[in-house]
Amino acid sequence: MEKGKVKVLAIDDEKLILDQLRYFLSESGFDVEATDDSKYAMKLLEERDFDIVLTDLVMPEITGMDIVKKVKDLGKDSLVIIITGFATTDSAIEAIKYGVYDYVRKPFNLKELLAILNRAAEKLFLQRENIALNRKIKEMLEVITTLYEISSILYQVDDLELAKSMIMDTLSEGIKAKKVALFLPRGEYFSIDGAIGLGERFCKVFRLREGEKIDGKIVGSDSIIVLEKVDKNTVIGEEKLDIDEKFGMSFIVPIKYMDMLYGFIGVFDIDTEGLFSVEDKMKLWNIVSTQIAPVFGRVVDKGRKDVRREGILENIIQEKVDGAREIGVTVSFLYVRVVPKDVPERGLRIRQLRSRLESLIRTKLTGEVEIVAQNFDSFLVMVSGGNPVELELKLEEIKGIVETGYISGETGAVTFVYGMATYPTDGLEAGEIIARLEDSVLHSMVLR
Repeated sequence: MEKGKVKVLAIDDEKLILDQLRYFLSESGFDVEATDDSKYAMKLLEERDFDIVLTDLVMPEITGMDIVKKVKDLGKDSLVIIITGFATTDSAIEAIKYGVYDYVRKPFNLKELLAILNRAAEKLFLQRENIALNRKIKEMLEVITTLYEISSILYQVDDLELAKSMIMDTLSEGIKAKKVALFLPRGEYFSIDGAIGLGERFCKVFRLREGEKIDGKIVGSDSIIVLEKVDKNTVIGEEKLDIDEKFGMSFIVPIKYMDMLYGFIGVFDIDTEGLFSVEDKMKLWNIVSTQIAPVFGRVVDKGRKDVRREGILENIIQEKVDGAREIGVTVSFLYVRVVPKDVPERGLRIRQLRSRLESLIRTKLTGEVEIVAQNFDSFLVMVSGGNPVELELKLEEIKGIVETGYISGETGAVTFVYGMATYPTDGLEAGEIIARLEDSVLHSMVLR
């Protein structure tokens, strides 16, 4: 600890000694506040922080031990050194009990006193460094733990909009990010597709392109870009940003998974003070990116599979329609889905939906029922020969059961969405049936 930053409160009712201490300690580089009034000293302790308190033991009205107890009661980390010409065993024991750093007898040697003060300052510095380090480690672990817990839920989500919403909530609530943006692909650019604490115009004009430079640094998937500032003079490609905002240090963090670049996290106006160094914060945001990247990988892969699945679904429906046409029966096609409203807070294990939902459907629907799983939370149900009106009533009954907690255990935790189309009433071919199903599902959602 640098002496110029060490604040010492010196208290002694002997003015000559006090003046001597004030002069010597000031000349030695300490920031000294000296008083011969112990009552005033008590007030100073309440109003200000001192690193070291150097106090006489025997003083009228308020003693040195009263000063020691005051420091302890206030919860200060100040180290107390007692100076006295009337040392006793009892006073020494009491001083030790209250954590007094040292006990100096009068008349004291100024050089010896200086050595004691230097040791006290060093001890205080190490104590504070250790506390800060422990706090830093604790905060880092809390953030990482939060990320792991949220990511375990995120990995179950296949809906991009829900995933984005959960990610932004995590950045805002879990990591306490104040100005952050999520950049996702839009054409040849990565544009802001979700932001916290950023203006509408900023989100519109700030976009990135892989291989392009931002203030001379190449945008890519290899490493975090550190920008000393972001303002109207920031150059992206060959153009300056047309913004009014002025931000300090900012990060552009790539979201990369399996060698694929899915987007970026933009963190703006980073606080460069506090417990975490810039390097610490870069490591932290790398961890954030690593945890959310697989989510985007899965969602993109799911999108590709959904394109293929639509073709498979059409084939399944067409085959069922052809069979019904041959034997002259009606077939109702039901699409049902359960949508969690607030996954992170509810803690709902989404993959449990499949078995519970399927069991409920089979229990409530009668007749020849076939269930085709579309996803872990949705099904195509085909019912041969059923009455469409009765089926509609049964779906409403299932909806009521689901939304009052059958699946989640908590009323209002999920929304039940369904649609229905019947051959031949709503269509003679698979394409017509699918179109009617889509309209029916949309109608169900609008009526909510």
